[in-house]
Amino acid sequence: MSNLNVPLRSLIEARIPIAFGSDGPMNPFLNIMMASIHPARPTEAITREQAVEAYTNGSAFAEFTENEKGTLTKGKLADLTVLSQDIFSIPTPELPKTQSILTIVSGKIVYDAKVLK
Repeated sequence: MSNLNVPLRSLIEARIPIAFGSDGPMNPFLNIMMASIHPARPTEAITREQAVEAYTNGSAFAEFTENEKGTLTKGKLADLTVLSQDIFSIPTPELPKTQSILTIVSGKIVYDAKVLK
């Protein structure tokens, strides 16, 4: 989240789509943490689910590809990642420690930490 003054909650409540991308810190889980606490304006904090939505469907919408990707829907592209922890239930300060343990792009494994059995 490059601008900590963005009124995230207000935008979502106004039904204005938001998109997160990789032009900030290269740790999306840090960005999710920052959006969920919004240190500059705590009243503008959003849920982790809303932050993930901004990374996925929001970003697809921003690049006019929401019909091809952004949600897990039959017929859409489905790049996936298996994470090292449940980002929706861990304590907030633990979010930046999250790592991908398996990443699939276009149906091919592009990263495998070899920790799944």
